[in-house]
Amino acid sequence: MTNVDSDRPDLSGRAGGAALTDLYDTHARDLHRYLARRLDPVVADDLVAETFLVAWEQRARYDPGRGTARSWLFGIATNLLRPPRKLIASAAAAVVLAVGVVAAQAVWSGDNAPVASAAEQLNAAADKADPEQPLKPGQYRYTATHTWKLESRHPKNVRLTWLEESVREEWVSADPTQQCTVRTTVTGNRKWLVGDEEKAKAAGADLPRKQTRQGLASCGHDEPLPTGDAREFYDLLRRGEFRGFIVSSDLDVYQVIAALLRAGITGDERALMYRTLALLPSLKVTEQDANVDGQKGTAYGVGEGGNQHDLIVDPATGRFIGERWVLNTGDIEGIDVPKGTAIDYTSVTGPLTVDKVGATG
Repeated sequence: MTNVDSDRPDLSGRAGGAALTDLYDTHARDLHRYLARRLDPVVADDLVAETFLVAWEQRARYDPGRGTARSWLFGIATNLLRPPRKLIASAAAAVVLAVGVVAAQAVWSGDNAPVASAAEQLNAAADKADPEQPLKPGQYRYTATHTWKLESRHPKNVRLTWLEESVREEWVSADPTQQCTVRTTVTGNRKWLVGDEEKAKAAGADLPRKQTRQGLASCGHDEPLPTGDAREFYDLLRRGEFRGFIVSSDLDVYQVIAALLRAGITGDERALMYRTLALLPSLKVTEQDANVDGQKGTAYGVGEGGNQHDLIVDPATGRFIGERWVLNTGDIEGIDVPKGTAIDYTSVTGPLTVDKVGATG
């Protein structure tokens, strides 16, 4: 039987510190697994620590009557994954000075939405998402995620803002008892928005250099995706009963689905994600001919606070291409921004079937 007090402890009193220690022992591993699916495992280590630091600072605000401590902790971790508003403003200012830099890779054409609705197109794409053949013993399912992500530094009051390139590769074994092999590469390549390499060097900025990490991580074999009806999965997400994800808005549902699609799920599972996404009331077609890293598809987006979060899907084949974060307003925190500028985007290769770890196709 579940102990209600341990699920919803009182963190505001003198025993709050001890209760948080118990929560760490109980939930730190699951938090790390959740974060490592989205980030480098080493970065996930730091975010787990930061999650509990925030929990300690905000322990008096936790209300056991509104939800379990597990849900509260996962909510903190999810918020830490999102870029801070001040970074958005910095990026907006950067784009004013270097608007053409990002557009070279993430193209926003501004086309009018097609006649078919987002739901109709995604359901059609789900019908075309061919299921992958089951892996044979000794085989692996390979997925590569190529990302350009916003970074900013201010050494000696010098503003530096750029897009940082990274690649995350994952090999999932046919053997469900094995962990995944994950290789994360920070390439050292940058697209400068404000500043350049010379200014960064003169200011003594500690910029990321090329580095590669490889290790083992949980594959999620022990937490399979639901099968069958999209409405059931959608309702499960909305109730916050799936893998500890905190869902309170359409954007939260979108982010869960985006994370799962990036993980290289099977064709049947991808079809379920498309059908679930099609149930979002605010989802719309934002561009018919979207281009991410030279791959073209249709963009389906959810807006929040003047920003647009898009998933890119090829409706002709049902293939998931990637995602992007678009500044979809001309005014963010008083800074003039060209409408439709993408400042964060990801493209996905795979899943592909390979015969060994390290093989890429």
